Amino acid sequence: MTSIKRLTLPDALRPLDQRSFFLVEGAGTLDGVDIEGDEFKAVPIQSGLRAPTSVTRVGSTAWVSEDQMSFFIDRSRRRQSPSLPFQIYAVPLRKGQTQ
Repeated sequence: MTSIKRLTLPDALRPLDQRSFFLVEGAGTLDGVDIEGDEFKAVPIQSGLRAPTSVTRVGSTAWVSEDQMSFFIDRSRRRQSPSLPFQIYAVPLRKGQTQ
């Protein structure tokens, strides 16, 4: 098993079962990750999210929260304002993405 995609700014990792996880990447994606031995496979579930930092699953929905910390820690953005309100994205999941 090999990684299908290169990870970009990986952030929250939440377990689905003993070998599967959800992963949000700061680059704007929610991925499904399967572990087999010393290798993993990451498959995109949703892209186009704005600065996602956390995820949790409730039933067949992944709830992804966004973060705008760069407005507070990135000197080049200090004079800018965050986009309000902050968003929580509901990502519907197919059956294979919830097990």
